[in-house]
Amino acid sequence: VITRYIYCVMNTNKKNNQKITKSNSLINGSYRLSLNELRIVLYGLSFINPLDENFTLSHRFSIKDIAAFYNIKQENLGSFYTNIQDALTKQFWKREFTYFDEDIQEFVSERWLIQIRYGNKNGTLAYHYNPLIAKELQNLSKRFTSYFLSNVANMKSAYSIRLYEIAVLYLNMSKHRQTTFKVDIDELKKKLCIENKYQRFHHLKARVLETAKREINKFSDISFKYEVLKIGRQPVEIKFTVSRRDVANPV
Repeated sequence: VITRYIYCVMNTNKKNNQKITKSNSLINGSYRLSLNELRIVLYGLSFINPLDENFTLSHRFSIKDIAAFYNIKQENLGSFYTNIQDALTKQFWKREFTYFDEDIQEFVSERWLIQIRYGNKNGTLAYHYNPLIAKELQNLSKRFTSYFLSNVANMKSAYSIRLYEIAVLYLNMSKHRQTTFKVDIDELKKKLCIENKYQRFHHLKARVLETAKREINKFSDISFKYEVLKIGRQPVEIKFTVSRRDVANPV
């Protein structure tokens, strides 16, 4: 059992080598972020080194830089700016995450942010993390999952990114090039914070599982497939099979 929510990010200047490191507890935890919120978080995290003594909780990013990273076309920059600003000011600002702290044997819910800054003329946005999570941001865990940001940069579904993270978690834990794991359907929906959505399984399959399978296999460094396990006619579990591919940071 992982005891805390902890993540770290290795700093680098090259897009293809920007590496995200999150603790398994965060990936296994319950949190909901939209695609543009995930874009903000992952892009920002890739420049943080929590081992640095000058670690800061404040971060400012350029819309042009983040758009370039995610391959947003020039004609879409205006709407992208609006969508990213809305993601920060109307969504991420209100978000919280929940994890189980083994040390105190309690569930803990925290807000991500305490301040946001926007509306200037230089095309940048800024945010300040909640200082109550500074300890979690700075401490390192031996149990973590790392992946290159370029593996998810071209994905258009937040569910694809989350399922990629979960798949890589199990693959890394197995220490093999291929592994299988099962997840109860209700538990999977909880991880993705969609407990009240996709009540019909064929909707979940079409809009979450198939989309993730298509994007993960097209853009990332792993092969991803799944099998629906049933009791009678009732789907109850998903069996995932994931394996590493011989490709280096696809874009």
